[in-house]
Order: sequence, then C-alpha cells, then structure tokens
Amino acid sequence: MKILDYYLMSINNIKGNKKAFFRNSVLIGISLSILILSSITTDSINNVLEKNIKNNLSYRSIYVSNYEEIDQKTFIKNIEEIEHVAKAIPQEAYSTNIDIDSIDGEKLSGALSLIGSNNDISPQIIAGRKIEENEKNVCIVPKKFQLQNLEDSTKDNEIIDGEELLNKEIEIVYYNYDYSNEYPQKINTIKEKFRVVGVYDQEINMGEYYECYINFEDILEIKNEITKNSNYISKFDPILAIVDNSENLETVMNSLKELGYNVLLRSIPNTKLIDIIESVCTVLSICTIIIALSSIIINVIKTAEERKYELGLLKAFGYNKRNLWYSVIMESVITAIIGFILSCIFVFLVVVILYLVLQNANSELRKIEFIIEYNAFLYSLFMSLIISIFGSVFASYNIVNKATVIKNIKK
Repeated sequence: MKILDYYLMSINNIKGNKKAFFRNSVLIGISLSILILSSITTDSINNVLEKNIKNNLSYRSIYVSNYEEIDQKTFIKNIEEIEHVAKAIPQEAYSTNIDIDSIDGEKLSGALSLIGSNNDISPQIIAGRKIEENEKNVCIVPKKFQLQNLEDSTKDNEIIDGEELLNKEIEIVYYNYDYSNEYPQKINTIKEKFRVVGVYDQEINMGEYYECYINFEDILEIKNEITKNSNYISKFDPILAIVDNSENLETVMNSLKELGYNVLLRSIPNTKLIDIIESVCTVLSICTIIIALSSIIINVIKTAEERKYELGLLKAFGYNKRNLWYSVIMESVITAIIGFILSCIFVFLVVVILYLVLQNANSELRKIEFIIEYNAFLYSLFMSLIISIFGSVFASYNIVNKATVIKNIKK
C-alpha cells in the first residue's frame, strides 16, 4: 500500500469517530500550548533579567565595607587597584533625584533620576558620544525621554525623542536645606544647566524614561550641596565598587573578600518568579498530557469492538498486521498534527492579547520582549507525536493482534 492509501483509510476512520478525534486533538493542543507558553514566558522574563544584569550598573555594583582606620581616598584607591574594578566611588556619587526647570529654555515640571557615568562606565550610546574624562555639566539622555511624574506612568504623547535634544541644555533645580527643624526647610535654590552630548536606548539598558547619566563628580557635588547642613558624616559609609563586566562580578567579590573587606551586592536578581512560573506550567502541562494520553487510550478501548470488526474485514480483504499498524499510526499522526496546529493557533492568540495588554501597561511591564524560540515548537510537535502514537498503539495492541475474520463474521 502507498502512504496515500493509509492516509485515506485513516481519514475514513476519523470521520466515523469525529467526537473522539476532536476531543483528543483539543486535549493535545491545550497541553502543548501550555508547554509553549511556559517556554515563551520563562525565556522572556530571563531575557529581561539578563539585560538588567548585563547593562544595568546596579547589578554589577558592590558595597565594600572596611572597618580599618584608613581614609576614604586610600580605601577607594585600594579597591580600584583590584582587577576588573572599573570605578570605586562614595555612595553619594552613584545617583540622585532632582527636579527639572526647563529643557532648551522651555519651562517644564517633573523629576529626573541622575546616575553616575564616565567614558568607561556608560550605557550603550546610539547617538552622540559618551562623557569624556573630567568633563562636567554634560549628560546622556534616553532615546525615549519623559520626566518622572506623580502618577509614575508613561504616556506615548508625552515622550520626547532624545536625539532631538542633542546639544541642547537641560536645566535642573535642587535645594539647600535647614535641618535644624523637625522637617527640613528649603533655604536656597540652585540651578544648573547640562548639555546633552549622548543618547542611549533605555530598552537595551533596561532603564527608565527619566534616567539620565552625568559625571560622578557632578552627582557628588549635587549630593553634598543638598546635605551640607545636615551634619551627616559619610566618610565611614561603604564604598561602591563598579565591576567592568557582569561576568567578572564573582571574581571581584572573591578578591575583595581575600583582602578582608565585607561585600554585598547592591542588587540581586530575583529568579523566584521564573521558578514559580516554570513549576506551575510544568505541573499543568504534565496533567494535560496525562489527560490527553488517557483520553486517547480510553477512546480506543471504548471502540474496541468496532475496531475489531473493521480490522477483521480488512484482514479478510488481504491486509496484514503491518498494514493495520500503519493505518493506526497514520491516524494517530493526523491527530497529533491537528493538535499541534490547534496549539499554535492558541499560542498565537494568547501572545497577541498579551502584547496588546503590555502596550497599555506600566513602563516596567513594557520592557518585556516576547522571546519565541522555534525549539519550543519542535519539542512540542515531537511531544504531540509521542502522546498520540503511544496512546493509540498501546490501546490498539490487542485489537490489531486478536482481530480475526471468523470472530467478526460471527459478530
């Protein structure tokens, strides 16, 4: 017999038992779609974490404490001598939040988060340039630039193209305070202008729309002005060691520990969410796979007498066991393929819905980029074939072997 003959025979069998075929295909489709969606979800979240760890300073910054009586400058120098330490700075030079007064002379209200940078420690520049050594009062802005507001929301119509701000000035405003009262009181207003020299893509850097980069020294000066009347002594605070690459983070931490310093990562990636999603999706997938497999076996067993009659007649017409097994396997392959197609359709619909939801979500969720690997679909197709073929062969074993012409004629 030709493959086409087996195909036509299987189609006729499927037409005679449409409900069971549809039920089995749907169950296989649901189980596979859960597997695929689980893969897409974990890969997408992992992608966000990897981008954060690779490109975000916070994930490669280490608090370093030393209880020996050495001055801060010497302590910083000792840390910077360690291999793979790109920069060691006081905590005050790392970042600060300030208000904005105007952009290119246009009055605006909102806030910015300023993060320390230099030529070596900088986000990936897509336009303009990095901050040069000892260069002050210059900044790097995100490609999609928007001031931080009280609602902490991102509105597309308020986003400014960062490249349009190149060589323009952003004027910030901050204050001196009187800390002698119960609540600090503003006593002096300070305004400074920063020229935009570079633009970075916050989607790559996993940054916020309001995060700008300026020189470490500029941040330290701003912080010192804000806190200069507070009588707070920061010279014994931990120093922040910024590692040149996230891959060298563990090596640097070990080197610092060997020198007797206490170390603590500034930010630790939380992988619990991924573990929970993987566990839930795995359990659901296993359950639906078991249900699909059981349904196929039960359905074939329930129709055993009909199959015996059918297969017995085929034997009477000269079909051997091999021909009958080919027919059973072809039918299960068709069921598997239909189930796989249904799973692809379901996954497509879910991804489209989630994409539309994320477009209207907050800025954190909008950072998620769907990672769809073809391996997940190939694996699912393989699983579909295994489930369907194994279920059909297991349940049909006795039927194919015991179906005889004489028994079925007596029936």
